[in-house]
Amino acid sequence: MNVIDRLGLFLRLHAMKADSTLQEDSDIEVIIYAKWVDVDAIDQKYALSKTVSALYVSEVKVNGSWLDTRKLGLSSIEASIFDLNKFPVLSLSIDTEDPQPIFDYIEKIEDEIRNECPFGKVFKVEGECVGFSWIVTLDSKTKIKTTI
Repeated sequence: MNVIDRLGLFLRLHAMKADSTLQEDSDIEVIIYAKWVDVDAIDQKYALSKTVSALYVSEVKVNGSWLDTRKLGLSSIEASIFDLNKFPVLSLSIDTEDPQPIFDYIEKIEDEIRNECPFGKVFKVEGECVGFSWIVTLDSKTKIKTTI
């Protein structure tokens, strides 16, 4: 059973536990937003290359409902699955009337973060960051995700 099958089975079981009307043969829609990272394909200067190849899950939707991945217990070294929502996050608010101060702050910390990857620190490895992921929340229902 590959990593995607294991995650799908885990989420089906979670859905059946949460909704007692669901049976093992019930149709359960599982949507997983994730990225497979193959560490062998990453330059050795990056901290990520010194971790493990794994599926990094950012969002999960089961039967039309978003699940809080932090409460699911998704992360498993043995299964090569990690919950991105359990990694360090820097949260910022941008004043759209005067965005320059926050842009200056981001520029200031960018080199520091790039040279000492917070993601790598979780795995107790050193190296540069491959890039940055940004999640822009426009309102309670609209998110824009990008990686640079």
